[in-house]
Amino acid sequence: MAQDISKMETTQTAVEWLYKELTNYISYDDDKAFKQHEDVTDIVNQAKAMEKQQITKAFHNGMVTNSQPHMGKAEQYYHQTFKK
Repeated sequence: MAQDISKMETTQTAVEWLYKELTNYISYDDDKAFKQHEDVTDIVNQAKAMEKQQITKAFHNGMVTNSQPHMGKAEQYYHQTFKK
């Protein structure tokens, strides 16, 4: 199922979008399915942390000067853009 990227919320990361899509396929009818949902949530939270590092590093690397003070700006950019 191809998704038009331009319709994604601008503040939604790829991992958040994937999680939302995956949870549409999980049934909550039994304990096993609920456990699977918890497992997926744990994996997604790990992926979000990794994605945050990648986004802030990319922002930092895109700065004209790659000095340490700019890493703080990368964190600020991430929090402002993704409200996290």
